[in-house]
Amino acid sequence: MDIGRRKVERVSAAAISQVVQVGDLLSWFLGALGELHAALKAQRMAPRGPAGGTYSNAIFSHACGAATVFVPCDGNVRAIGRVTTLEVPAVELATLVHKGSHANIDLAYGALATYVTRHALAVDGPLREYYLVGLRTPPMRAHGVLRLVGLSFKQAESEAAGGRSVSGAARPEGGCLARM
Repeated sequence: MDIGRRKVERVSAAAISQVVQVGDLLSWFLGALGELHAALKAQRMAPRGPAGGTYSNAIFSHACGAATVFVPCDGNVRAIGRVTTLEVPAVELATLVHKGSHANIDLAYGALATYVTRHALAVDGPLREYYLVGLRTPPMRAHGVLRLVGLSFKQAESEAAGGRSVSGAARPEGGCLARM
C-alpha cells in the first residue's frame, strides 16, 4: 500500500454528527450523506470538494462512538433537520487510497497505524476519510468506494518520552452505554 502524508486545510461544511453503534454505521452514513446533499441542493449550494467523515476511535474499540459526515461548501448552510454548519479543522494526515468495500477498510487503517508507529508519529484525533468516487457514482456501487483514509498525527515530541499519545474516547460516548 502506498502511504503518504497530506496537509488538509480548514474548510466550512454542511455536516451531520451523531453517536453511532458500529453495526449501524454504514446505514447511518448513507442516510446522512443523502440528507446533506439534499440540504445543499435545497439551498442552491454546491459541494466544494469530496464528502468526508470523521470517526472516533471508540466506534472501533467500544462498538459505539461519535461520527460526523460532512460535505464542504462555501458559506454557512442553514440548519435543516440534522444538518448544521461545521468548520472542519486543518490537519496533517498519514493517508492511503482504499479501493473497495467497507468490509475490508480495517486493513487500510491497520496499514496506517503501522506506518504511524514506525515513523514515531503520535495519533492526534479521530479517523478521517474523504470519499473521492463512490456512493453517488453508479459504476462504483457494486465494488465499493474509492476513498482517501487518514490518521491525523503530530510529530512526537521525543521518542524517548516513553510512548505515544492516542486521542479519542477511552470509553463509549453518551448514548451508547445503555445500548451495549
